[in-house]
Amino acid sequence: MSQAAVFVTHDVREALLLATRIVLFKDGRIDVMASPAEFVTARTEEARAFLAALEETWTQPDESAPRN
Repeated sequence: MSQAAVFVTHDVREALLLATRIVLFKDGRIDVMASPAEFVTARTEEARAFLAALEETWTQPDESAPRN
């Protein structure tokens, strides 16, 4: 038996790491539906903005990370 799950997140890293398919909505309609690898090359404005958030979070220090 196959099972499907829908996981909703606004965390870009989480979406790219956990998903087999990413669906990005704009104004209640699907803007992009793709694998994570395909998603990072998507050319829609919403997808670029979503990925820009990823780049911003990767350049910011993780405040929850333990310090040595």
